[in-house]
Amino acid sequence: MSNRSGIRAAIAGSALFASAVALAPGPAASAAKISLRSNDLCASLILRTEGQRGIPARLLGAISLAESGRFDPGSQATIAWPWTVNAGGDSRYYATKSQAIAGVRRLKARGVRNIDVGCMQVNLMHHPKAFTSLEAAFDPKTNVAYAASYLKKLQGTSGSWVSAVASYHSGDMRRGHPYMLRVLKIWMGRPGGARPTPLASLGRIRQAGSARLAIRSPRGNWRSASLVRRATALRTVKARRKWAEVVARRKRFAELLGRRQAARWAKRDPS
Repeated sequence: MSNRSGIRAAIAGSALFASAVALAPGPAASAAKISLRSNDLCASLILRTEGQRGIPARLLGAISLAESGRFDPGSQATIAWPWTVNAGGDSRYYATKSQAIAGVRRLKARGVRNIDVGCMQVNLMHHPKAFTSLEAAFDPKTNVAYAASYLKKLQGTSGSWVSAVASYHSGDMRRGHPYMLRVLKIWMGRPGGARPTPLASLGRIRQAGSARLAIRSPRGNWRSASLVRRATALRTVKARRKWAEVVARRKRFAELLGRRQAARWAKRDPS
C-alpha cells in the first residue's frame, strides 16, 4: 500500500461510489470460509483478527489476496503468502522468511526504499514506524495486526469500509477506485474461492461534497454481478452525458462561426 496521508472522508469523482455500499461490520467467524492450512499462515491470523477488530467477515482476507495472493497448486486456490516482497510493481514470493528478509536487504542496498512486505504488503517507506525490524515486518501476526489497525483508522476517518479499502491502497482515488473494485470482487466471491458473504445490513458512503446516499437491499445481499452491472450502466450514462455536452458546445461554436461568416459576406455583398 502507498502513502495515504490527508485521506478525505468523501470519495469523489466516480459514479461507481454513488451506487456502492459501505460494508457493515459483523461477526467474522460465522460467515468467513478461509482455509486454515498450515502453509497458509496469513489466513488463520486474518480470520481471528477480523473477529477481534470488528472488521467485516472476509474483508481483510480479500485485501490480503489482492496484495500478496499467489496460486497454491496443492489446494488449487489463491492464498496470501507471508514471504511476499514487492518493489516497483514486481512481486516476489520467497520460500522462507529468511529469504524474504535477505531480498529486502538487497533491495535497500541498491537504494530501493518503496517496498511492500508480508501478508498485507505494508509499505516500509510510507509506514516507517510500523515495525521495529524486518523480522517483525515479516512476522505474519505483527503484519496483519498493523494492517488491521490501519484499515480501522481509515474506516473511522471516512465512515465507510468502501472508502477505507480504496484508501488502503492509495489516497489518490484514481488509483484507489480500481483497487477497491478488485477487492470487492474477491470479497464477494470473484474470482474463485468462497461464495459471496451475505450482508446483515447495508450502511452509507460519502459522496462528492457532503451528501450521503443510503442504499438498502430487502434481503441484505449484494452480488458482485449486480454491482458491476450498476457500475457499468452508471459509467455509460455519465459518458453519454459528457459526450452530449461536447456535441452541444461544438454546435454552439459552429453556429457562432456561421453567424460571423454570414456577417462578413453581408458586408461584401454589393446589393
